[in-house]
Amino acid sequence: MTTSPLKVEVVLRSTRFDLAGLDVLAPAGSTATFTATLVPEDDASAGVMGATVTFTLTQDDVVAFTAIATTDASGLATVTALSSLPPGTYELTIQTQRLGQFAPATSTVPFVIRLPAQLIQDVADQLTAMLPGVTPTVRSTLLSARDELIGNNGGASTSGALDALLAGDPVATPAARR
Repeated sequence: MTTSPLKVEVVLRSTRFDLAGLDVLAPAGSTATFTATLVPEDDASAGVMGATVTFTLTQDDVVAFTAIATTDASGLATVTALSSLPPGTYELTIQTQRLGQFAPATSTVPFVIRLPAQLIQDVADQLTAMLPGVTPTVRSTLLSARDELIGNNGGASTSGALDALLAGDPVATPAARR
């Protein structure tokens, strides 16, 4: 009788996080919801169920927030971050360990928390860059709304620009409404 060692090679299925719909920008003081879908590389239509996913938010290599969620039947994991995180640029790392036949996965993306006035300024700048000839009125209304936030420390609107913007009427300036 001859015995030979039996070699078994285990090949794990590669996985990745689908981050479609993940918000990477939030206003200061709001709660941010982080979502990620764990999928096999060879079949992105099928999620990996039951995986433990860790969401870690760091700033300058210091952990500001961490939470753990388990993927559902579609591979989706969701956590909500604290609303008390200060404005700044963070790194959001999403990772999972091996689960049965599925290999671990890690993704890291930037996450930015901005003061509301800064967010409005960013939107105005981006609109102007994308559509320079079409947006002077929109930009003016956005900047008026920004000025209201700065002048009132986020309080009640005085000129109506922020109210108009939030009502979905960014091109009708308060002066045009009178």
